[in-house]
Parts: sequence; structure tokens; C-alpha cells
Amino acid sequence: RSWLSAIHRQPLSDSSKLLFPNNTEVNIADWIFEFTHNCVEKVKSLFPHLRAESGGFLPLKIGITNDFAAFLTEHPETELTLDEWSCAISCITTRQVYLLRTAVAGIPRYGLDGLPAGQVSECEAQNARRWLAVREKQKLKMKTMQEQTASTEKIER
Repeated sequence: RSWLSAIHRQPLSDSSKLLFPNNTEVNIADWIFEFTHNCVEKVKSLFPHLRAESGGFLPLKIGITNDFAAFLTEHPETELTLDEWSCAISCITTRQVYLLRTAVAGIPRYGLDGLPAGQVSECEAQNARRWLAVREKQKLKMKTMQEQTASTEKIER
């Protein structure tokens, strides 16, 4: 919420742009991508031990955000806010590679210290598999729509 507080309310007619207090206009999609990318990069640099050797992040402990809030209290000089952490974790935990890792029950989860802290439950694994199935369905739908568009364009020529 705090990172959004710097933004003026925009008229609904131009919802693809943001106007910052210094009158700088930016594309919302570009700004969100850049902000999210920067948040994830900060998490990577602060907690490199949460990264998997093959890329992406290890399954994170349930309640790790509470641990991060406590970490911030102990280390107020940290250059990552709770809002930035939340943004990064939201991005990280919805990535395909993360969902694939958490789709297997019994896989260890890890805390901020990089040590095992719980396991992926069967319910959590089922939820990850459901999200992966939804994404696969969306991907197939998009592919079908693209093929139909290409077919229509050929006919019109």
C-alpha cells in the first residue's frame, strides 16, 4: 500500500498510465514489471540461500512473511520493505518453477535462514497442481486462439 500512496488518483479514461507526484507519466504495465523485478532482485540478494541450484526459489516456509517482519524489526537498515517483500513473494510463489517444486507433498520448505522448516502438505501440493493445470489450460486456449487468428488471416488474403 505504501508504494502506491505516492501515486495520484487517475481519471478512469486513461487507466493505462500513472502520474507520479513529480508529473512523470509512466505506463502501468512497465512500472509494475520494473517494480516487481526490483523487489525480487532485492530478495535474491538478501537471501541467496533461498535460491535453488537449478534456478528459481526453494519452497518457502508457511508464515515466512511473519519471520521477515521480525527480521525487519531486528535489522531496520534492511533495504527491502515489507511491501516490497510481499510483492516479491507473491511473484515468486506464482511462478511455474515454484509451483512445480511445491506440487510434490513431503518436499521440505525453507525459512529465512535457509534451513528446512516444514514440508509441503498434500493439500498444498494439490493446490499447486491445480494452478499448474489452470495455466496449462490457459496456454492451450491462447494457442488455439492464435491458430484461429492465423487461419482467418490466411483466408482473408
